[in-house]
Amino acid sequence: MRPTQEVSQIVGAFRASWLVFVNDLDNTQVLLTEFKSDITDYGDGIFNSVVLAVTIQIFYGFNLSESMLLAEIALMEKLKDSGWLTISSEPHYLDVSTNTTKQQTKKNITVEKIVEINELKGE
Repeated sequence: MRPTQEVSQIVGAFRASWLVFVNDLDNTQVLLTEFKSDITDYGDGIFNSVVLAVTIQIFYGFNLSESMLLAEIALMEKLKDSGWLTISSEPHYLDVSTNTTKQQTKKNITVEKIVEINELKGE
């Protein structure tokens, strides 16, 4: 399974109302981007694991009724429970490219996971 697919499943289970990006300003959406896929942990001349990272870009909808900060903390805890550690949580900012009288608030969170090659092979 690709890293973005795995994170997408976790986010979807966390908040089913957070849609995969469909350009809807009223509802909160999430755009997932694979950030890193690199070999790591060498032993005996071969690598034994890979480090995977995904950037989660949250576009908060105008109709959001919950605390952004508390939702983000809960999401990061949910991701941690699945082995994804938060390596970056950037400040909120306004999306100036939103062509409306209001701008959406955005947030970028990057998570990382180290996976053993044996796990990938299903061993």
